Amino acid sequence: MQEWFREKIQQLDLEQGAPPPFLLGRHVLNLGIKPGPRVGQVVSAVYEQQLEGTIHSLEEALVAARQILNSLECGSLTPL
Repeated sequence: MQEWFREKIQQLDLEQGAPPPFLLGRHVLNLGIKPGPRVGQVVSAVYEQQLEGTIHSLEEALVAARQILNSLECGSLTPL
């Protein structure tokens, strides 16, 4: 295994496998979004941030989800 990959696994504390996501579909639905593919896309985008180490709690995950949804509504991001 590449040394940089091992270091990244250790840095992200993934040696025991990926952590469970903080944000779930039900959380996104509670933000007022209608059921559909976008729910999963928001969950995936936030989980990616969690794995990168920029999100450390459900509260931070909810903030990130709101930011994603607001950006989509304002048209400042391309659709997920």
